[in-house]
This record gives sequence, structure tokens and C-alpha cells, in this order.
Amino acid sequence: MEQDPSAEQELSAEQELSAAQDPAPEKADFAGRVTGGGGGGGLVALSVRDGKAVGYFRDGRREVWMSGDARGDRATLQGGRALMTADLGKGAAKGKLVLGEDAFRFTAPAVERAPEPVNTAIKELTDG
Repeated sequence: MEQDPSAEQELSAEQELSAAQDPAPEKADFAGRVTGGGGGGGLVALSVRDGKAVGYFRDGRREVWMSGDARGDRATLQGGRALMTADLGKGAAKGKLVLGEDAFRFTAPAVERAPEPVNTAIKELTDG
């Protein structure tokens, strides 16, 4: 079934309008645990500064850094074979992390400060 290009343009315009009306948080930090992936889970951290995002995942076998953008109430990050998407709320970031063949879900509560390696990475990404 062929998609209507005008419908895609309308959706894109709606997303841009939504992001303009509800910008990403200027500063937000989240940290928590992931579930799934065929293992015992792992740790995830996400830090947002002025529309830029840095993410970190580790499960005892793998460690992955990701970077990307936060627009509206959504962050999308990539790094290597990893893709993280998260809905950003005032109290938590909820999302999904796909790493190769494994898929994880997470709810990461807001924290006062991101874990140190993530805090340093977001500072470098945003030049301060």
C-alpha cells in the first residue's frame, strides 16, 4: 500500500509544531535499570542539555555510549549498534534500547546529577 506524501508532510509539520510548543528540557538527568535483552538487565543513564543528549548503558558484558538529540518530550540517541529512544517526563525517562539483537526497556527516574562519566560527556558535547 502506497503512503500519501502529503500525510507524511502533515505529520512532520505536527511534530515540529509540537516540539516548538513543548521544547526539550534545558537540563535533565536520568538513571535507572533496564529489563529484557535475554539477560539480567543492566544500567542506563541519560543526560539532556539544551536539545543535545548523551546516553550510557552497561550490563556486565557490554558498555555503550550514545549521543543524539532531544526534541519536545522525546530523545533519540545512537552509538555503534545501539539505538535508544526515550519519552522525557518530569519524573522519569521511559524508553527502549536496542543493542544488536537485544532489546531492553527502561524507566529511569530523574536524578539530581547524572553519574560522573555521563556528566562529563554531556559537558564535552555541549561545550560546557
